[in-house]
Amino acid sequence: MLSDIEPESLLDESRSQPSVGSDQSRMSPRAHPRLTAYRILCFALTAGFGAVKAVLSYRGQTTAPTTLDWIYGIIVGSALYWLGLYEEECPGKLPDWIFKTDVVESVMETVNVLRGGVKLHEDLWF
Repeated sequence: MLSDIEPESLLDESRSQPSVGSDQSRMSPRAHPRLTAYRILCFALTAGFGAVKAVLSYRGQTTAPTTLDWIYGIIVGSALYWLGLYEEECPGKLPDWIFKTDVVESVMETVNVLRGGVKLHEDLWF
């Protein structure tokens, strides 16, 4: 029963800490979400179609923005959904750079090399 639990035991953080050998203790928290090629593709297509639709609507066209909605919603949306299934359902079937390679880390490594090997502080980016 809940009444049998002492209030001090709820505040004892040592019970909720992972053990030294556990997988959780070996994982360090990320400074930012992983930005992969797949996520960039989703963002770029959404922003691109949205920008074109906004321009067409601003110019007073009615048919073209609606057509873009259909194209993006059905064709592009379905294709991105289908591609996204490979991330969790079929790992290893597609190259790792699509779903696993963090573009931000790659850019930071390139900047590091260009700056002559000076280590950049991760908190500066995010």
